[in-house]
Amino acid sequence: MNTPIRSEPLYRAADLRQIESLAAEQPLMQRAGLAAADLGTELCRFQGGAVLILAGPGNNGGDAFVAARHLRQRGFAVSVVFAGAASGLPKDAAAAYRAFDGDGGSALESIPTGPRWSLIIDGLFGIGLQRPIAGRHAELVAAANALAVRDHCPLLALDCPSGLDADTGKLCGVTIRATHTLTFIAAKPGLYTADGPDHCGSIAVAALDLDAERLAPATARSIGSDLFAGCLRARARNTHKGSNGSAGILGGASSMVGAAFLAGRAALRLGSGRVYLGLIDAQAPQVDPLQPELMLRQPEELLTAVLTALACGPGMAGGERALALLEQACTLAMPLLLDADALNLLASHRQLQEA
Repeated sequence: MNTPIRSEPLYRAADLRQIESLAAEQPLMQRAGLAAADLGTELCRFQGGAVLILAGPGNNGGDAFVAARHLRQRGFAVSVVFAGAASGLPKDAAAAYRAFDGDGGSALESIPTGPRWSLIIDGLFGIGLQRPIAGRHAELVAAANALAVRDHCPLLALDCPSGLDADTGKLCGVTIRATHTLTFIAAKPGLYTADGPDHCGSIAVAALDLDAERLAPATARSIGSDLFAGCLRARARNTHKGSNGSAGILGGASSMVGAAFLAGRAALRLGSGRVYLGLIDAQAPQVDPLQPELMLRQPEELLTAVLTALACGPGMAGGERALALLEQACTLAMPLLLDADALNLLASHRQLQEA
């Protein structure tokens, strides 16, 4: 049985700063670094293997120093490249640097050339980056990406891959291409949008013993099956398809009939009893060979059928006929969903907006 995907709260950087300020008395950096070390231990292919850690000039670098200290204590051969100055570190990050140094660790200026890395950790920049990465930092990002490919090893980003805008998913110049991202307190929208998915790899959230939603409202949420649990109720056994509603889908213009078929198949899988497709293409097939229970109609017939709900737009295209059909659909007294080309038509025709 598949494990349900749960919806997760998403927070922008400004909201996370507010949460951090409300939890300022708690050892968040120590918790973040320990969580990173725990995941790094799981990812490392060899106990005691060589681990390369890139530590930046801010609090993300502090997380990296905490992780480095724990990994050294666990017997890993840790090399930390510090791309900053100890005198310029924020308070908590400076304390993490001193603890790493006092425990026998040493920060390097460049990446050692000898080891074959079992794990690389990106702790250069977190969610606060506002400008493109350049200079030495850009060289370290490029090197980390290349070494991860060369050594076939995991590349773990702390909080957010360096170079990725955690709010939008846009790239700020050269960017870490992580195989894993451990994000702290809560997930961020940029990890899942635009270029985020191509640079984050597998995403895990370390809440750091905080309840983010208790401290501040979420900016948005990811989509999870729990959001729809109340809509998808178990069926009684003594029922037939007519007991579970009739869905209509209007679309499928020439060369785009497949979009309507896909929408119809999805409606069946989600539990619609009857599913009618009103296909605009005059040459459309008369049956869907994969889901022959879909009932295909002329669009005008669809709009006069007794339906529980109507969706308009998949493969609908434009043109006068599509516009007229959509105007008629807007007059029907039933739940109406506008998607895809229906939204394009809505945006460009005032009479449709009024309807």
